[in-house]
Formats: sequence, C-alpha cells, structure tokens
Amino acid sequence: MIRINPNINAKTHKKITTGTKKNKFGINIFNLKNLYYLNLILDINIIGYDFHIGSQITKISPLKKLLKLINILYKNKKYSYLDIGGGIGVDYYFNKKIINFSKYYNEIKKLIKKYSIKSKIIIELGRYMFCNCCVIISKINYIKYNEKNFFCILNLGMNDILRPSLYNSFHKIESYNKGKNTSFFFGPICESSDKFLSKKIKVKNNFLVIFYSTGSYCKTMSNNYNSKNKIFEIIVYKNKLKVIFKLEKFKNLIKNYV
Repeated sequence: MIRINPNINAKTHKKITTGTKKNKFGINIFNLKNLYYLNLILDINIIGYDFHIGSQITKISPLKKLLKLINILYKNKKYSYLDIGGGIGVDYYFNKKIINFSKYYNEIKKLIKKYSIKSKIIIELGRYMFCNCCVIISKINYIKYNEKNFFCILNLGMNDILRPSLYNSFHKIESYNKGKNTSFFFGPICESSDKFLSKKIKVKNNFLVIFYSTGSYCKTMSNNYNSKNKIFEIIVYKNKLKVIFKLEKFKNLIKNYV
C-alpha cells in the first residue's frame, strides 16, 4: 500500500496535522504520475492507497473533502484495499459537539455505492475507541502560595501526560476531596511547561485528583525525563482489579548504564 498526502487541511492542531504539503508524510498527490512509472520500472504491485490527514479531527468537512478525492483515485480502479485513516476526535471537555460517527459512516457508504468501490475499507479509530476507557489518578503533593496565586503540585508530571505541554491539550480534572484553595495544576518536573490545562478547582494537600480521557497518547508517550519512574496501571475486568504494569523502580532506570 502507498500512503498519499492529499494536501487537505484537517483543521486540527498544527502538530497533529499530517495531510498537507507542509507535512512530511506520504507521497504528494501531484506525484502520482511518477509513482505510476516507478511502479512499471520496479514491478511493484500496488494493492491500495492509504490516507491519514490528521488526528483529533472534530469537523466532518475535511473528511468529506478526502472522500471526494478518493472518488477520483478509485474510480474504475481495482485495488484490494482502501485505508482512509483515522483521526476522528473525542470530546475532552465532555460538553462539545464533535463528529457523529454514524454520519461519517453514511458518507463512506455513499462513496462505496456511488463509485462501486470493491476494495476492502480500512478505518483507524484508535483514539475514538479507547480515549475515554481510562483515567489517571494523581496525588496532590503540596500547594504553594505565591502572591495571590496557588500552585497545586501533583506527583503526576509531563512525563506521564505529555499532551498538555506538547500540544496545549486539555484534560478534564476533578477532585473528589474539595478544599478551600482554588488552583491550577502543575507537575513536579523541572520545566515551566509542566502544567495541565484545566479550570481552577478547589483542592487540598494530599488529596486525590482524577484526569479523564487518558486512554490515548498518554501511556504510549510517557517517558523517564528527570529520572521519574512510570506510573503503575490497573485494569478493571469483571468487577476485579488487576495490575497490568508495575510501578517502575529507580534501579530499572539505571540498569543499562555502564
């Protein structure tokens, strides 16, 4: 399969836009003729095209535009596969209107019917399926006061949830133990960007807070920056708790050094 860059703006954050001429991904749509000749020279069997224009897409218009382009490429062609990528966004705020998957699915059905596409259709829905299957619970280490500002320092940092510092992404945060002080949230890492975008909420020392929508691009992007160990993970299965990733120990961070 060949990945095509269709030069379509996904209307999402610039760091997770992957389908414009400014992005490194795929073969430019205007170079398909060259690809055809290369196919003849190298005797490559192209079984289909792959597209992925971006991640956390919350408007259906870029996806419709992509489907129209696919019409042109696949009309009267006999490819085995068509991968239209993923990128359908989720509601991190729990109050915003996002893409209706049923509506998107109907658009795909129209495409298949109108142009008699016989290829197997592949859709990649990673974030859409798993993002809200996970939460992260963090402890408030301490609260600092600095000229009218409260800084709530957690034991969870940007090494555990990188998205806010990398993309200015929002995660809903709640505390079930309300205190008197109203604060934003910061991690323990030695970076000013180690902070979490959320609303100010009332907090209290040593109590717990919950980060929602952490099932995608959190664990997979976690790291050991500042020699911080990775958090442990628990799965809830049939009303039972099971540890699936043990709390990382410091000795494991340094065992490969010589």
